[in-house]
Amino acid sequence: MRWLVRCVKVALFMGIALPVVWIGLAGEPTFDARYWVCGLDPDPVFSEQYWEHGWPLVYLRRHVVNEESAFYRVDHGFLKFTGVRLAADMLILAVILGAAGYVLWAPAKSAALRGFAKFSLRSALAGVTIVCLAAASYGNAWRQSQYELAVGARLEQLGHRVQYGRSGPRWLTRLFTRDSEWVTFRVMKEFQLFEEAGDRDLEIALQAGLKDAAHLQELHLGDSRITDDGLARLLAARRSWSIEKLSVDRTPITGQAFVGCRSLDQLEVIWMNESKCTDAGVAAVSRLPGVTFLNVSDCPVTAKSIDYALEMPKLRKFVAFYSSIVAADGDELRARGVECLPEDNPEFVDVFSESSASDPFAASEFFDDNPFERSSN
Repeated sequence: MRWLVRCVKVALFMGIALPVVWIGLAGEPTFDARYWVCGLDPDPVFSEQYWEHGWPLVYLRRHVVNEESAFYRVDHGFLKFTGVRLAADMLILAVILGAAGYVLWAPAKSAALRGFAKFSLRSALAGVTIVCLAAASYGNAWRQSQYELAVGARLEQLGHRVQYGRSGPRWLTRLFTRDSEWVTFRVMKEFQLFEEAGDRDLEIALQAGLKDAAHLQELHLGDSRITDDGLARLLAARRSWSIEKLSVDRTPITGQAFVGCRSLDQLEVIWMNESKCTDAGVAAVSRLPGVTFLNVSDCPVTAKSIDYALEMPKLRKFVAFYSSIVAADGDELRARGVECLPEDNPEFVDVFSESSASDPFAASEFFDDNPFERSSN
């Protein structure tokens, strides 16, 4: 009988350990998109994937271009790694496995509690706790989804455009596909302000619930009349935004809205082309910790902006066509491995070929006019 109890305990421990290790370490695709050029080719000409690793904190994000990746390929693509988060995840993983081992194998205080009685009481307590925490996490994700759907409907009534994606408890999406409707729920992923909107329209959108969009990844404010004051109020509306891509092209924004901004830790891509961005605006953007792509084409910037770009630790591409910046100004950036445009003797770059895969945002110039005209799953 004793050997049977031990076998059951080992089976239960493995039933807990394997899913927990998978959830904590295996990668999960959070975005998978294919792009087409209308009327040219029925096959996609550009693709990209975003992967996340880690639970409860995401310690690694990967951006893969024109290739297929897998859950175990932690060195594949363009990496954004945070060692502190990995250490925290490993600590939590060790605590969970240690607690499971203690429940199953800790010595009983008396002979009467050994065996089945001890095993069932401790296991029941741990099981009930886990079920309650999982149910609370699942219920909170569903409640947030319902709220964001209502917010999206209000924003669309105001004339704005909203795109939705799917999100759910990370521990659950690691175990099952995100396509399952019972695993993930619809949430707001992209927001586009209607053309010619002003600061007042943006304020109304905030009051309608835009500030509560916890899963918003792309914010498009181009072709509007919003000012730095309006953008600053938007950025201050949340302590931390999940925005990864921001476009303020063709607006009166100078970039001063980013001065002292602490809510855009995840922002990577910024389109400011044809705006009023100045050298001071680029200086403010350089204080954002994660920017990898910046487009200030047709803006009143000078070679001084190159000095500020050099202060951006993760910058991979800097675009400044139709400005006073010339090719020679960007030599120091290129020496650091940053692609800087314009270049000497420019040639047409086929951003859809394999050779362009060295820059995950090389195709951004081709999609920034209307970021909603694309197909993703």
